[in-house]
Amino acid sequence: MTRHTLTQLGKRLLIGSLPILAILITWPATPAHADTFGFDTVCSTISGMLGGAVSGISQAFQSIQSMEQTTIWPAGAISQTQANIGAIVNSYRGWMSQVYTQPLSSAQQPSASQLETLLHSGVSSGTPMITSSYQATYGSPAATAGASLPTRQTTDMSDAHAIDGLSLATATDQSATNLISLAHQLEDQSATTAPGTAEAGIASALALQLTSLAAQHQLLASELRQEAGLLAQETSDMKQAGTGTQNGNNILQNLFKTKQ
Repeated sequence: MTRHTLTQLGKRLLIGSLPILAILITWPATPAHADTFGFDTVCSTISGMLGGAVSGISQAFQSIQSMEQTTIWPAGAISQTQANIGAIVNSYRGWMSQVYTQPLSSAQQPSASQLETLLHSGVSSGTPMITSSYQATYGSPAATAGASLPTRQTTDMSDAHAIDGLSLATATDQSATNLISLAHQLEDQSATTAPGTAEAGIASALALQLTSLAAQHQLLASELRQEAGLLAQETSDMKQAGTGTQNGNNILQNLFKTKQ
Protein backbone atom coordinates (compact mmCIF):
# COMPACT_ATOMS: atom_id res chain seq x y z
CA MET A 1 0.00 0.00 0.00
CA THR A 2 1.50 3.44 -1.07
CA ARG A 3 1.95 6.51 1.09
CA HIS A 4 -0.68 8.30 -1.03
CA THR A 5 -3.18 5.60 -0.29
CA LEU A 6 -2.49 5.73 3.45
CA THR A 7 -2.93 9.51 3.37
CA GLN A 8 -6.27 9.23 1.61
CA LEU A 9 -7.48 6.55 4.09
CA GLY A 10 -6.48 8.72 7.05
CA LYS A 11 -8.39 11.67 5.66
CA ARG A 12 -11.53 9.58 5.22
CA LEU A 13 -11.36 8.22 8.80
CA LEU A 14 -10.89 11.74 10.12
CA ILE A 15 -13.83 13.11 8.15
CA GLY A 16 -16.04 10.15 9.19
CA SER A 17 -15.21 10.60 12.87
CA LEU A 18 -16.11 14.27 12.99
CA PRO A 19 -19.86 13.67 13.78
CA ILE A 20 -18.97 11.32 16.62
CA LEU A 21 -16.49 13.84 18.03
CA ALA A 22 -19.12 16.59 17.83
CA ILE A 23 -21.61 14.45 19.78
CA LEU A 24 -19.04 13.67 22.45
CA ILE A 25 -18.08 17.34 22.78
CA THR A 26 -21.68 18.53 23.10
CA TRP A 27 -22.81 15.60 25.37
CA PRO A 28 -23.98 16.98 28.70
CA ALA A 29 -21.91 16.20 31.74
CA THR A 30 -23.46 13.48 33.95
CA PRO A 31 -22.43 11.73 37.13
CA ALA A 32 -20.27 8.58 37.00
CA HIS A 33 -23.26 6.32 37.66
CA ALA A 34 -25.32 7.81 34.79
CA ASP A 35 -26.54 6.04 31.64
CA THR A 36 -23.22 5.81 29.78
CA PHE A 37 -23.81 6.03 26.03
CA GLY A 38 -27.49 5.04 26.68
CA PHE A 39 -26.69 1.37 27.52
CA ASP A 40 -28.93 1.34 30.59
CA THR A 41 -31.79 2.79 28.54
CA VAL A 42 -31.31 0.18 25.82
CA CYS A 43 -31.22 -2.66 28.35
CA SER A 44 -34.32 -1.35 30.06
CA THR A 45 -36.15 -1.13 26.73
CA ILE A 46 -35.19 -4.66 25.74
CA SER A 47 -36.22 -6.01 29.13
CA GLY A 48 -39.56 -4.31 28.84
CA MET A 49 -40.15 -5.78 25.39
CA LEU A 50 -39.11 -9.31 26.41
CA GLY A 51 -41.05 -9.07 29.64
CA GLY A 52 -44.23 -8.37 27.72
CA ALA A 53 -43.58 -11.32 25.38
CA VAL A 54 -42.88 -13.68 28.28
CA SER A 55 -46.04 -12.51 30.01
CA GLY A 56 -48.03 -13.11 26.82
CA ILE A 57 -46.60 -16.63 26.45
CA SER A 58 -47.43 -17.39 30.08
CA GLN A 59 -50.98 -16.21 29.60
CA ALA A 60 -51.30 -18.33 26.45
CA PHE A 61 -50.14 -21.45 28.32
CA GLN A 62 -52.57 -20.70 31.13
CA SER A 63 -55.40 -20.37 28.60
CA ILE A 64 -54.45 -23.68 26.99
CA GLN A 65 -54.28 -25.40 30.36
CA SER A 66 -57.64 -23.96 31.33
CA MET A 67 -59.23 -25.17 28.08
CA GLU A 68 -57.76 -28.67 28.60
CA GLN A 69 -59.07 -28.88 32.16
CA THR A 70 -62.53 -27.53 31.32
CA THR A 71 -63.21 -28.77 27.76
CA ILE A 72 -60.81 -31.40 26.43
CA TRP A 73 -60.09 -33.27 29.68
CA PRO A 74 -62.49 -31.77 32.22
CA ALA A 75 -60.86 -32.43 35.56
CA GLY A 76 -64.12 -32.22 37.51
CA ALA A 77 -65.98 -34.66 35.27
CA ILE A 78 -63.03 -37.06 35.25
CA SER A 79 -62.79 -37.02 39.03
CA GLN A 80 -66.53 -37.64 39.35
CA THR A 81 -66.38 -40.51 36.85
CA GLN A 82 -63.47 -42.10 38.68
CA ALA A 83 -65.37 -41.82 41.95
CA ASN A 84 -68.41 -43.49 40.32
CA ILE A 85 -66.21 -46.30 38.99
CA GLY A 86 -64.86 -46.93 42.47
CA ALA A 87 -68.36 -46.99 43.94
CA ILE A 88 -69.64 -49.43 41.29
CA VAL A 89 -66.66 -51.76 41.71
CA ASN A 90 -67.02 -51.77 45.49
CA SER A 91 -70.73 -52.54 45.24
CA TYR A 92 -70.64 -55.50 42.86
CA ARG A 93 -67.16 -57.07 42.66
CA GLY A 94 -67.36 -58.92 45.96
CA TRP A 95 -70.89 -60.13 45.27
CA MET A 96 -69.98 -61.35 41.78
CA SER A 97 -66.93 -63.15 43.14
CA GLN A 98 -69.26 -65.10 45.44
CA VAL A 99 -71.46 -65.97 42.44
CA TYR A 100 -68.45 -67.26 40.48
CA THR A 101 -67.37 -69.49 43.36
CA GLN A 102 -70.84 -70.71 44.32
CA PRO A 103 -70.70 -74.51 44.92
CA LEU A 104 -72.76 -76.38 42.34
CA SER A 105 -71.68 -79.99 42.88
CA SER A 106 -74.52 -82.44 43.41
CA ALA A 107 -73.29 -85.85 42.20
CA GLN A 108 -73.32 -88.62 44.84
CA GLN A 109 -71.50 -91.58 43.32
CA PRO A 110 -67.70 -91.56 43.60
CA SER A 111 -66.90 -91.64 39.87
CA ALA A 112 -69.62 -89.12 39.02
CA SER A 113 -68.55 -86.83 41.86
CA GLN A 114 -64.94 -86.96 40.69
CA LEU A 115 -65.94 -86.05 37.14
CA GLU A 116 -68.16 -83.20 38.32
CA THR A 117 -65.39 -81.81 40.52
CA LEU A 118 -62.98 -81.99 37.61
CA LEU A 119 -65.37 -80.17 35.30
CA HIS A 120 -66.12 -77.41 37.83
CA SER A 121 -62.52 -76.86 38.88
CA GLY A 122 -61.99 -74.08 36.35
CA VAL A 123 -58.60 -75.59 35.48
CA SER A 124 -57.89 -77.21 32.14
CA SER A 125 -56.59 -80.59 33.27
CA GLY A 126 -56.29 -82.02 29.78
CA THR A 127 -58.40 -84.46 27.83
CA PRO A 128 -56.80 -87.67 29.23
CA MET A 129 -57.93 -87.01 32.82
CA ILE A 130 -61.44 -86.08 31.67
CA THR A 131 -61.57 -89.18 29.42
CA SER A 132 -60.59 -91.48 32.28
CA SER A 133 -63.14 -89.97 34.64
CA TYR A 134 -65.79 -89.96 31.91
CA GLN A 135 -65.31 -93.64 31.14
CA ALA A 136 -65.41 -94.48 34.84
CA THR A 137 -68.82 -92.75 35.01
CA TYR A 138 -70.46 -93.59 31.66
CA GLY A 139 -68.64 -96.81 30.82
CA SER A 140 -65.80 -97.81 28.53
CA PRO A 141 -66.24 -98.26 24.78
CA ALA A 142 -68.29 -101.28 23.75
CA ALA A 143 -66.33 -104.51 23.33
CA THR A 144 -66.04 -106.13 19.94
CA ALA A 145 -67.85 -109.27 21.05
CA GLY A 146 -70.64 -107.40 22.79
CA ALA A 147 -71.94 -105.10 20.04
CA SER A 148 -72.14 -104.79 16.29
CA LEU A 149 -69.72 -102.64 14.36
CA PRO A 150 -72.24 -99.80 13.71
CA THR A 151 -73.12 -99.72 17.41
CA ARG A 152 -69.47 -99.57 18.42
CA GLN A 153 -68.76 -96.80 15.93
CA THR A 154 -71.71 -94.59 16.84
CA THR A 155 -71.24 -94.95 20.59
CA ASP A 156 -67.52 -94.27 20.25
CA MET A 157 -68.21 -91.12 18.25
CA SER A 158 -70.85 -89.98 20.74
CA ASP A 159 -68.36 -90.43 23.57
CA ALA A 160 -65.78 -88.44 21.61
CA HIS A 161 -68.22 -85.55 21.08
CA ALA A 162 -69.11 -85.55 24.78
CA ILE A 163 -65.48 -85.59 25.94
CA ASP A 164 -64.53 -82.85 23.48
CA GLY A 165 -67.38 -80.66 24.72
CA LEU A 166 -66.53 -81.21 28.38
CA SER A 167 -62.83 -80.51 27.78
CA LEU A 168 -63.60 -77.31 25.89
CA ALA A 169 -66.02 -76.17 28.59
CA THR A 170 -63.35 -76.66 31.27
CA ALA A 171 -60.75 -74.79 29.22
CA THR A 172 -63.25 -71.99 28.63
CA ASP A 173 -63.88 -71.70 32.36
CA GLN A 174 -60.16 -71.23 32.90
CA SER A 175 -60.03 -68.60 30.13
CA ALA A 176 -63.01 -66.80 31.65
CA THR A 177 -61.25 -66.68 35.04
CA ASN A 178 -58.22 -65.05 33.41
CA LEU A 179 -60.43 -62.57 31.55
CA ILE A 180 -62.20 -61.59 34.77
CA SER A 181 -58.85 -60.96 36.44
CA LEU A 182 -57.73 -58.74 33.56
CA ALA A 183 -61.07 -56.93 33.60
CA HIS A 184 -60.60 -56.17 37.29
CA GLN A 185 -57.18 -54.70 36.51
CA LEU A 186 -58.69 -52.48 33.83
CA GLU A 187 -61.36 -51.31 36.24
CA ASP A 188 -58.73 -50.43 38.83
CA GLN A 189 -56.66 -48.57 36.24
CA SER A 190 -59.66 -46.62 34.97
CA ALA A 191 -60.27 -45.32 38.50
CA THR A 192 -56.81 -43.73 38.57
CA THR A 193 -55.98 -43.12 34.91
CA ALA A 194 -54.51 -39.78 33.92
CA PRO A 195 -56.27 -37.46 31.46
CA GLY A 196 -55.31 -38.21 27.87
CA THR A 197 -54.48 -41.89 28.48
CA ALA A 198 -57.98 -43.28 28.17
CA GLU A 199 -57.30 -44.51 24.62
CA ALA A 200 -54.82 -47.09 25.91
CA GLY A 201 -57.40 -48.42 28.37
CA ILE A 202 -60.04 -48.54 25.66
CA ALA A 203 -57.70 -50.49 23.39
CA SER A 204 -57.02 -53.03 26.15
CA ALA A 205 -60.75 -53.39 26.86
CA LEU A 206 -61.47 -53.98 23.16
CA ALA A 207 -58.74 -56.62 23.03
CA LEU A 208 -60.31 -58.40 26.00
CA GLN A 209 -63.70 -58.18 24.33
CA LEU A 210 -62.33 -59.80 21.17
CA THR A 211 -60.77 -62.57 23.25
CA SER A 212 -64.10 -63.16 24.97
CA LEU A 213 -65.92 -63.25 21.65
CA ALA A 214 -63.41 -65.77 20.33
CA ALA A 215 -64.08 -68.02 23.32
CA GLN A 216 -67.84 -67.68 22.75
CA HIS A 217 -67.40 -68.67 19.11
CA GLN A 218 -65.47 -71.75 20.20
CA LEU A 219 -68.33 -72.73 22.49
CA LEU A 220 -70.87 -72.13 19.73
CA ALA A 221 -68.81 -74.28 17.36
CA SER A 222 -68.71 -77.01 20.01
CA GLU A 223 -72.47 -76.77 20.42
CA LEU A 224 -72.91 -77.13 16.67
CA ARG A 225 -70.72 -80.23 16.73
CA GLN A 226 -72.84 -81.65 19.55
CA GLU A 227 -76.01 -81.05 17.56
CA ALA A 228 -74.42 -82.60 14.49
CA GLY A 229 -73.44 -85.60 16.61
CA LEU A 230 -77.01 -85.99 17.85
CA LEU A 231 -78.33 -85.90 14.29
CA ALA A 232 -75.73 -88.45 13.25
CA GLN A 233 -76.75 -90.68 16.16
CA GLU A 234 -80.41 -90.50 15.17
CA THR A 235 -79.54 -91.20 11.56
CA SER A 236 -77.41 -94.17 12.58
CA ASP A 237 -80.26 -95.56 14.68
CA MET A 238 -82.62 -95.25 11.72
CA LYS A 239 -80.11 -96.95 9.44
CA GLN A 240 -79.61 -99.79 11.88
CA ALA A 241 -83.37 -100.13 12.28
CA GLY A 242 -83.73 -100.33 8.52
CA THR A 243 -80.97 -102.89 8.31
CA GLY A 244 -82.63 -104.92 11.08
CA THR A 245 -85.97 -104.79 9.28
CA GLN A 246 -84.36 -105.96 6.04
CA ASN A 247 -82.61 -108.81 7.83
CA GLY A 248 -85.90 -109.84 9.43
CA ASN A 249 -87.62 -109.85 6.03
CA ASN A 250 -84.88 -112.01 4.58
CA ILE A 251 -85.20 -114.49 7.44
CA LEU A 252 -88.99 -114.73 6.95
CA GLN A 253 -88.61 -115.23 3.22
CA ASN A 254 -86.09 -117.99 3.80
CA LEU A 255 -88.49 -119.69 6.23
CA PHE A 256 -91.35 -119.58 3.71
CA LYS A 257 -89.13 -121.02 1.02
CA THR A 258 -88.03 -123.80 3.32
CA LYS A 259 -91.67 -124.80 4.12
CA GLN A 260 -92.57 -124.89 0.45
